[in-house]
Amino acid sequence: MESEASQNTLCINCKASHQFKYCPECGQPAAKRELNFRYLYREFKDSVLGFDGRFPKTLTHALRNPGAMARQFILGNRRKFIGPVGFFFVCLTVYILVMQLSGFDMKSIIQSQQSAFPQTDGDAAYINASSAIGEKLNEYFRLFSFLNVLLLGVFLYLFNIKKGATFIQHMVYAFYVQGFNYLVSIGSLLIVATGNILLASIYAASLPLVYQVHSYTTYDRSGGWIKRSVKGLAIFGCVIISVFILTFAATVIYLANNPDLMELFTKEAGKN
Repeated sequence: MESEASQNTLCINCKASHQFKYCPECGQPAAKRELNFRYLYREFKDSVLGFDGRFPKTLTHALRNPGAMARQFILGNRRKFIGPVGFFFVCLTVYILVMQLSGFDMKSIIQSQQSAFPQTDGDAAYINASSAIGEKLNEYFRLFSFLNVLLLGVFLYLFNIKKGATFIQHMVYAFYVQGFNYLVSIGSLLIVATGNILLASIYAASLPLVYQVHSYTTYDRSGGWIKRSVKGLAIFGCVIISVFILTFAATVIYLANNPDLMELFTKEAGKN
């Protein structure tokens, strides 16, 4: 039973009149809390970490057994872990923050990859054109990230269509896995910051893929481990190919609407 306050209180949030420590309509505390560092820490702990440690628990399960975590959420356990969409956007925000702090966005990564190879005097315009495409990738990075999750959900559904799970249920797993995958990918940004582009490329092409295959073996419990690993590799391979095709198509459309850039790329292709 809710504890009563000593006098009638007008909720500062929803304006409802009540006599409780917390507003029965919206949950706003009746007493005005002093704004200090302790209060800000509690807000951080409750909102980001979860008052009962849900975020660290979600993080641990995302690494060790993301499939079981997704199944628990699908079966109705909504209190043990942070929700999949919220977890995804927290991880994506951390990734973008590290990317900005390290000074390496999509534009600078493209420039770094190009600088790793010998350049000729006539390549400056081509590099500038590539940088323009990098800027567009920065602009639509969040949309691109959501597209990855959507594609993973689609292929999970298609590869497991006989099992009866809905597309939305597969999206639960997709959000958890792709969210944690952004945390794994932070390593490649840190390596790029050291100037070792080759090592960063190897890391980006291997470790996130290994994690995603591992995660699928915890999600699909039918068949042996090898069969599940191969199936997981096939699913994530389809996602990578689809992202490449869609990115290529978007680049072509962008170049088609920018004749000057198209001319630069056409000349560069002619040289090669």
